[in-house]
Amino acid sequence: MKPLLQILHIAKLSVYSLALSGVLVSCSDLLEKNPPSAISDNTFWTGENDAYLALVGCYRFQTGWSHDDFATPQGLLYLDFAGGNGTEKENFTTLMASSNTVATNGNIEWYWKNAYTQIAKYNNFLANVGKCPMDEDTREKWSAEVKTLRAYFLFNLAFYFKDVPMPLAPLTVEEANTIKQTAQADVYAQVETDLKEAARILPDSYDAEEYGRLTNGAAKVLLSRLYLAQDRWGDAADILDEVIISGSYQLDRRNGDESYEKLFQIGGEYSPETIFCIMGIADKFTNSRYQYLYPECAYGGWHHGSFI
Repeated sequence: MKPLLQILHIAKLSVYSLALSGVLVSCSDLLEKNPPSAISDNTFWTGENDAYLALVGCYRFQTGWSHDDFATPQGLLYLDFAGGNGTEKENFTTLMASSNTVATNGNIEWYWKNAYTQIAKYNNFLANVGKCPMDEDTREKWSAEVKTLRAYFLFNLAFYFKDVPMPLAPLTVEEANTIKQTAQADVYAQVETDLKEAARILPDSYDAEEYGRLTNGAAKVLLSRLYLAQDRWGDAADILDEVIISGSYQLDRRNGDESYEKLFQIGGEYSPETIFCIMGIADKFTNSRYQYLYPECAYGGWHHGSFI
C-alpha cells in the first residue's frame, strides 16, 4: 500500500491539473471575447447611435499634460507668446520662437503630434460613417462637422509648418511611414473645399443640449482665416460679411464695461459673441493649465502666465 503522504501528493497534483485546465479553458473563452476597453471598427458601426457616439468622440480634444495644441487654451496662448504678445516663466515660448530652435523642440513637437492624432480620428470617422446604416441627411451633416474639425488642424499645420503630410483616409503603418509632404497651396485648397461644403450643409445653430457643435458660422469664420493667410482680402471680407448679416453673433454688451472680462468666466461660452468654443464637462479639469494660472496665494497654483 502506498504511503499516505504519497497519495496526498498525487491528489494535490490532480487538483492542480484540474485547476490549470480550468484556467486554460477560461482564458480561451476570455480571449475569444471582444476587448472590453476598445471597440473594433469591424463590429462598431451598426447604426446611427454608434455614429453619434463616434461624432461625440471627434469633439474630444487633448487633455492632461498633452496640451501644446492648436485647440487648447495653453496651446493658443503659447502661439500668442511666441509671436511677441507675452511670455511665461519657463521660457518655452522663447525657445519656440528662437532662431536656434531645433526640430526636436518638445513643445513644437506636441503641436505636430496632437494635430495628427486628431486628424487620424476624423479620417477614421469619415471612412466608416459612409458604411453605417443611417439617415442620409444626418450622415451628410455629421460628416460636414468632422470635415470642419479636420480642416481646422490641417489649416494650422500648413500655416505654421508650410508643406506637411495631408492624410485624408486612415493609414496603415507602412503608409504612415512613407507618406510625403503636400504643398501648402494644396493643403489650403483641400481646406477651402471642405469648409465651403460644410458652410452649405451645417445649421445656423443647435438646440441648447447640442450647444458647442460646429455651425455654418464657425465654418465661414475659419474659411475667412484661410483667405487672410493667402492675402485674399476681398474673399475674407465677403465671407465675414455673410456672418455679420446672419445676425447669429454680436458684441456682448449684456454686462456693460465688464462684458469682455466675463467672456472668460463661467457662462462666457454662451455669450452671443462666441462663434465656436470647446465645451468642457462640469466640475472636471481636463488639463494642467488651471494649475499654471492659479495664484500661489489662493489655490497653490504656479502663477505662470505673465502678459505684456
